[in-house]
Amino acid sequence: MLNIENLSLSYRLPQGKELPALQGLNLSLAEGHMLGLIGESGCGKTTLCHVLTQNLSYQGHITFNGTELKDIRDRKAYYAQVQYIFQDAKSTVPQHMRLEHWALAPLRNLKGLTPKAASALMVELMAQVGLDPQLLQRYPGEVSLGQLQRLSLLKSLAIAPQLLLCDEITSALDQESATACLELLTRYRTEQGLSVLFITHDLNTAMQWCPEIAVMFKGQVLEQGPKEELCHPYVQSLKAAAHVLSGEQALPPQAAPTLTCPMHHEPLCPWLMRCSKAQALCAHQAPPRHQLTSHHYLQCHYRR
Repeated sequence: MLNIENLSLSYRLPQGKELPALQGLNLSLAEGHMLGLIGESGCGKTTLCHVLTQNLSYQGHITFNGTELKDIRDRKAYYAQVQYIFQDAKSTVPQHMRLEHWALAPLRNLKGLTPKAASALMVELMAQVGLDPQLLQRYPGEVSLGQLQRLSLLKSLAIAPQLLLCDEITSALDQESATACLELLTRYRTEQGLSVLFITHDLNTAMQWCPEIAVMFKGQVLEQGPKEELCHPYVQSLKAAAHVLSGEQALPPQAAPTLTCPMHHEPLCPWLMRCSKAQALCAHQAPPRHQLTSHHYLQCHYRR
């Protein structure tokens, strides 16, 4: 369904300088799959979403259902197929607007439903996920963040898109609300063949809910494959950090805090300066892209 090849994008800075945000990124998402995209803050995850929603120009190739993204001119039809869920639901709805007007907008604007038909469908969907339809008559400040995020999901799911871009949608939620959102995504993926790009910095959440994982660092995807088979040194570092944060293991005495993704061009392996398995070759040659299996590729000199 979605195939990205050699995607690059740089932001223009003052004095003519450029800031590379995406650098030769490769990614694929099959129909009906839920892919977890893991990465630190600043690695380009949100930039990728803005590219996929046609808000940023790019170099490289992106095809959606076999059509190059640059060649898609009918944005209304495209947005009916591809929906973007933001991290902060409260920032996407005007505070003076009743939730009814905000939640029904996609059904009316993208599907052409009448206000009455759109309202009836939304009420039916809300009842299925345990949301009180009376929430539609309230304002954003009168509902919880968890309720608003679930309603934000339903707002997009109601138009039956093919692809859902979820950008850190559970990071600000309590565990119960986060689980409710993820169960809703899983249900639609299973029952309706929805494809989901689930973007997060939380490795544990992605490993629990996503059968397949893509690992991103400094604008590149270093590995994509089944979650049980991930082997890149960066992934091992993330797993070790998760064990420390959960209290399962102590922080090694020699360990020191590291910065988030450095923002400059990286001609070699972007993980090189932090890698514990670096070899002499790593300092002289960019790592190749190894196709380990039909559903698993690794960008690294070190292989299992």
